[in-house]
Parts: sequence; C-alpha cells; structure tokens
Amino acid sequence: MGIFKLFSKDKHKKCVKMFERIKNGLDYSTSHEYVVRIDKKESYEELFKMLTEHGWVYDFSGNEKEGLYITVKSK
Repeated sequence: MGIFKLFSKDKHKKCVKMFERIKNGLDYSTSHEYVVRIDKKESYEELFKMLTEHGWVYDFSGNEKEGLYITVKSK
C-alpha cells in the first residue's frame, strides 16, 4: 500500500510543478500560448484537470515515441 501512495504523491508533485511552469509561461507570453514537452498522457491526468478548471484549452502534438508536446492556450 505504501508504494502506491508514493507513486500518487510523485504524480501530484509533478503535475503541480508543471502547472506552475505553464502558468508562469502564459503570464509572460504575448501570444497567450505555451508549449511544453511531457513524457506520456497517463502521468498528467491531474494537470489536465487543473488546466480545464483554470479555463485554458490544451492540445497534444507529436507522439510518445518521438516526443509528446502539449500546447496550452489561454482565452
């Protein structure tokens, strides 16, 4: 049981850190768009939820083999 909590905690930290990175990038962006690389979609479900709650739109490009990118646009 303890190992599953550890993985969950790591995913949460990773999602919060990435959200802060995207938020800071959008604050200073004149195009209201920010692109960031992620490793796979399954690790960032909490991040996607935070982005939609904040009112931002995101889109995926690339693939997991060569590199998966997420483009976040603020309205």
